[in-house]
Amino acid sequence: MRNIYLTFIVSAVALVDCTAPSGEAVSAEETKARKKLEMAENVRQDINDRHFSIDVHQMYPQSAPAQSLSSSFSLELRGDTLLSNLPYFGRAYQLPYGGGDGLHFTGVVFDYNLKRIKDYWRTTFSVRNEGDTYVYTIDVYDNCAATIGVSSNNREHISFSGLKD
Repeated sequence: MRNIYLTFIVSAVALVDCTAPSGEAVSAEETKARKKLEMAENVRQDINDRHFSIDVHQMYPQSAPAQSLSSSFSLELRGDTLLSNLPYFGRAYQLPYGGGDGLHFTGVVFDYNLKRIKDYWRTTFSVRNEGDTYVYTIDVYDNCAATIGVSSNNREHISFSGLKD
């Protein structure tokens, strides 16, 4: 009888211990949800601070098929400065003598706009280099996926996709 009573107490304590909320007993779903919220908060903070970079993996020219990129191309925003290291493939209507720098330049950002749309942030701004004025539209999703659209006065539109660092 004593063994049955002892077994019952040990089982009850084990059951209470397993069902009681604690820092260690967290389900996989709760962990996943917590990481998702942390990632979304990190994206929000970086976008609001205007300090983020995007590693680009895919290019979508307007008049050609999509292409995967094997080299390291990126776009970085540091406050009011844009560091654009993106390839360009498409039609250019007018270029400076020597072909210009394409989308490889550093420039000062102006006309900066930011808004929240469902589960992503849309950032739109303009930037100039010696040969052209560009309008960048960047969508950064809560899961760090990002798309970049670049419009120009002298070139066809081009888009990119990648991941925010």
